[in-house]
Amino acid sequence: VYPNLSLKLSPKLADQTQFTYIKTAQALNISATIVDEAKAHSPYGLIVHSNHAENLDKVLFSELYPDILAPSKTEPILEKKGFFAKLFGK
Repeated sequence: VYPNLSLKLSPKLADQTQFTYIKTAQALNISATIVDEAKAHSPYGLIVHSNHAENLDKVLFSELYPDILAPSKTEPILEKKGFFAKLFGK
């Protein structure tokens, strides 16, 4: 839908996360750059932008795709028994 997209990544993201985003961007033919500016302090980990302006009511990823960021239901973590609990059956 949006031609000429670019992806800007924060250097504060974990290396594996940066690598994942860069590989995904390459697969989608989107240019990706890690932006590290000494005086810049951004709360964002990644920014996707185009070379032309759009007038959108919702611009936050969390508003556009709430189902992606919704917490997933996980299995409850079972409590591990320590050595003495196993030994004495408690």
